[in-house]
Amino acid sequence: MDSGAYLRAGRTAYRTPGVYYETRAEAPAQPVVRTGIPLFAGFARPAPDRADTPAIHPIDRWQQFLQLYEPLPGSYLGYAVRGFFENGGECCVIAPVQCNQDSPVEMTRALISIFEGSTLDNIDGIDLVCVPDAMSPAIRADHDAVGEIQAAVLDYCHRMGDRFAILDGFNNEESNKYVTPDERKRNVQPPVLHWQSLPREHGAFGALYYPWISVRKSFAAEDSGISRRTGMPCDETTSRAGIEATFSNSRHILFVPPSGHIAGAYARADGRTGVHKAPANEILEGILKLEVDFSDDEQEPLNEAGINCLRSFTGRGTRVWGARTLSGQTDWLYVNVRRLVLTLTRWIRQNMSDLVYEGNSSSLWERVAQRLSAHCRDLFDRGALMGNSPAEAFFVKCDAETNTPESREAGQVVTLVGLAPAIPAEFVVVRITQSASATAVTGLNIS
Repeated sequence: MDSGAYLRAGRTAYRTPGVYYETRAEAPAQPVVRTGIPLFAGFARPAPDRADTPAIHPIDRWQQFLQLYEPLPGSYLGYAVRGFFENGGECCVIAPVQCNQDSPVEMTRALISIFEGSTLDNIDGIDLVCVPDAMSPAIRADHDAVGEIQAAVLDYCHRMGDRFAILDGFNNEESNKYVTPDERKRNVQPPVLHWQSLPREHGAFGALYYPWISVRKSFAAEDSGISRRTGMPCDETTSRAGIEATFSNSRHILFVPPSGHIAGAYARADGRTGVHKAPANEILEGILKLEVDFSDDEQEPLNEAGINCLRSFTGRGTRVWGARTLSGQTDWLYVNVRRLVLTLTRWIRQNMSDLVYEGNSSSLWERVAQRLSAHCRDLFDRGALMGNSPAEAFFVKCDAETNTPESREAGQVVTLVGLAPAIPAEFVVVRITQSASATAVTGLNIS
């Protein structure tokens, strides 16, 4: 219809002055890919009056966890979940594990099994994984057991292809037990030994954080041990020094792994900026003090080893002071780059699965390229990619060259996507292979 015909039709339809509404059919909006939603696996049982609680359950507030679950003795799960919500987390998924708490071997096996089986495969929405109870007292006495659990978590994230593990380093006491005299003489940092013991094959799917943090031991605010009375005269118990002395009493505080608090910082940064923002220099809430304080010189070897340290700064609080993965490959060195590609994988699975049943021809390749290019342009507009123009920030290639006769015969649609994140200063190129059964995103210049 030409413009004149449109106006004539309008005059016919709208005969008198007034406000008119038109309904137009539009393409369905693409689902938003939420991030910063962790899975917490740890030792807990349903609360006494909640025996019907599903085995795996999403929660959106700390009080909901207390209503539904009861952490088992020695578990750090509750502290991790509380730390997540204290630091800006909005939603997480709880995977409670029950086993014989008198057997470290059974505890280790139970945590590994939940990641090796298919129990967690069909949980939608999660993009982070935390297992604070890999550091439970009975398990961490055996460093090999901790390594086996954390390796199983990394393997799971790799197998799923769109999840990232936030791992805990050992506490300082356990770390020092495993430093040999020669290593101590060479000033080898205990966390570096832990890092070196982890499998590197899937290191791009996780990051390690150290040291441990101290938190309130009680889950009930009224049990903090400090009176909340106003108008009290300042004396030896109500002054700042007195309050710190109260909290320094081991009856009131506990050192715990930091992964839950870190997950909250991830979620907060995601909501404020996006996964392309490195989760570093983020302040951590709900912490009384660090188990170990570092100087710049002391942190340097840890940073070079890919261990993300937590640091306390006068007037600036406790902050996450690193954003490196466990990978030794340059392209996957930084958490934000890895998570940017993992989130792209989730976006493709959510928004492009409808195309895999169409004929594998040039028209399909063009539609795939257009849809991916539009998403990459959106990433560029939101500051996730570097470059003065979209052409400098990304490329998408889906044509006869990427879709060989062999791949077409196998029912696969193959696309190359190159992204220019802020770091490293070069393209990260990934190969996207789609079929009716699965979507795989693999690196070309990455192992």
